[in-house]
Amino acid sequence: MKTKRSELILTPEAEEALDALWRVLCWSTGHTLLFAVANSLPAQRSLTALLEQELEAEGISILQVTLERAEFHPIQAIRERCPSSVEREDLRPCVIFGLEHTLASSQHREAALSVLNLNREQLREYFQRPMIFWLLEYLVDLIGERAPDFWAWRSGVYYFPVRDLLLAQLDAVLSVDSLSLKNLSESEVQQQVNVLERELDETLSKGHVVRSDFLQLQAQLQQRLGVLYLQAGNYSQGRSSLECSLEFFRRTGDQSGLALAYLYLGMAARDIGEHEMAAKFLETSGDIFQTLGDSFGMARTLHLLAAVAYDQGDFAIAADRYRELCQIARSLGDRRLVELCEAQLNRLAVP
Repeated sequence: MKTKRSELILTPEAEEALDALWRVLCWSTGHTLLFAVANSLPAQRSLTALLEQELEAEGISILQVTLERAEFHPIQAIRERCPSSVEREDLRPCVIFGLEHTLASSQHREAALSVLNLNREQLREYFQRPMIFWLLEYLVDLIGERAPDFWAWRSGVYYFPVRDLLLAQLDAVLSVDSLSLKNLSESEVQQQVNVLERELDETLSKGHVVRSDFLQLQAQLQQRLGVLYLQAGNYSQGRSSLECSLEFFRRTGDQSGLALAYLYLGMAARDIGEHEMAAKFLETSGDIFQTLGDSFGMARTLHLLAAVAYDQGDFAIAADRYRELCQIARSLGDRRLVELCEAQLNRLAVP
């Protein structure tokens, strides 16, 4: 699948990062450790393709390595997939995808981070070439904290705040937006959190509230609080509040509230790269919406499930989800949504 520059929303910062990375790769002659950050796996591939096209004009080609599973020894996994520049005098830059897969398993994560931190010399000894690691945003803090010496060796970090244009249009039509995109300033979010927490405290202090009303108000406040925490970038607190709302919605029997809470949890998990968890939350949300006969809720869930598969590069599953979404869009009579689904299917080019 090939993505054109016009299919990405490239901010001026992303354009500058692309130019800066191009300059470094044009001038680097030995081992250079670089990190490129984009919170979308397809965008990482698309940006690499753009970079490769521009480097071709300078006579430079790129090696690409993809790590597809959890590894105790990520450096060894890279060595197995990328030829030694010392032995073969191959100085081509090497772009590494999939570090999030290597670190996805809690069983392997600490060992893998320790290897990166303690055995970083092996990269320099084996690869006299630029090494570019693509990262999802949440990995920046994780590596910086848990593999600080490896992180300290970096010669540059390049941030690409980009969004896929077609996915953004689908988000708009379905009233879905990334919870990590802060529409409010941190102080504004905190003010709203303070207001909600006061409401929650006042509710708890009222002994005369009818039990069913009390539980429903608790559920709604916890859900709103969870979303605000997520918008402020506090994933842990946001997820905790949303999970609390789930329990209250179960006790009140509010299936719509339950489905929406699972939807928010799925969106949040996707934002920090926990794709398997995101899919589980979203599938649960979709099942509830389907039981309720809520076509619009099902449409939102299918779009997000497709986006999760798309982020992971599983375009066949993404296409299946978009086909289901297209059927719902037709039943709703939403021509705009049908057009966007068909455009995405054409772009995925999966029969």
